[in-house]
Parts: sequence; C-alpha cells; structure tokens
Amino acid sequence: MPRRHGGILNVSSIAGFLPQPQGATYAASKAFMTSMTETVYCEARRSGVHVTVVCPGFVRRGEGGADGGTRSFRLPESFWLDQDDVAREAIEAVQTGRPICIPGRPYRAAIALSRVLPRAVSRRAFERLWAR
Repeated sequence: MPRRHGGILNVSSIAGFLPQPQGATYAASKAFMTSMTETVYCEARRSGVHVTVVCPGFVRRGEGGADGGTRSFRLPESFWLDQDDVAREAIEAVQTGRPICIPGRPYRAAIALSRVLPRAVSRRAFERLWAR
C-alpha cells in the first residue's frame, strides 16, 4: 500500500540560474538539477510526496571556514550563509511543499532581479564579478 506522503530534497546552487564564467559545466549541472527537480515536483505533487531543490549561494563550512573555493574576490558578510540555516530552510521548504528553496535574502533578491533583467545585463555583471 502506498504511503502517500514523504519528501525528496535535492541540492543545487544559485549557479543554476546565473551565468558563471569559468564554471560552465558546474552551472549547467546545477541548472539541470533545478529543472529536473521542478519537473519531478510536478509529477509527484498529487501523490503527497514533496519534492524540493535547495539552491544556496556561498555557504560557510565547518567552524568559521569559508567555502574552500578558489575564487579570489571577497563577498560582503551578508552573502555568506551558515550551513545550519541552509539546512533548516531546505527542510522547511520540503515540509511546506515548496519546489525551490533559495536561502538568504541577498540571493533571493539576486535571482528575482536576474529574472527581470535582460540576459545580456546579467552576463556582463557576472563577467565583471568573476574577473576580479
């Protein structure tokens, strides 16, 4: 007998929404994960299974550590996310049946802005950001 409830949480990144010079394969794989999760969300919705993708930005890992990445630019403190906060927001999104979870106000704003700006503007902005 089917349970008719449950949750699936996939992990992606805001990179799936935005161009990422020198990270094309990473950004493309994250775009795939986000799109696939949204599709499975639509397919599973009536079954009672909640399917969510969490798309964080830069996350602190470990005790006070940064993301361990190789990028040389510095982000404002407000752009760094705490891993426990990301996990909490993601689980809440699954529990409430939201298909996409973008933790952190600055990241939600950036994604919302990128959806209304012409793609050429987004590309230029990220080319400058990643060139630093």
